[in-house]
This record gives sequence, C-alpha cells and structure tokens, in this order.
Amino acid sequence: MGWYLIYRNKPDMLKLIQEIPSKEISKIETFTDQHKNINFLEAHKL
Repeated sequence: MGWYLIYRNKPDMLKLIQEIPSKEISKIETFTDQHKNINFLEAHKL
C-alpha cells in the first residue's frame, strides 16, 4: 500500500490540533491501544 508510519507521542499528537481555537473545542482526549502501539487523539467540537 505504500504507507509509512509516523511516530508521535502524546505531546506530538496534541500539536496536531493547536491551530484550532480552544474556544471551539469542548474536550480533548489522548489514549493508546491495549498494546501501547497506537496513539489516538479525540477532540470534541462545541
């Protein structure tokens, strides 16, 4: 498929949404899968 992995830690994940005004976000969550291999970032819009 030609996909390349991008390695990001929690601070790197949070940088992905720093361009979004904080007044537009009601909740931000970061979490990892059970094997600690995949980081997830979830941002809830107001």
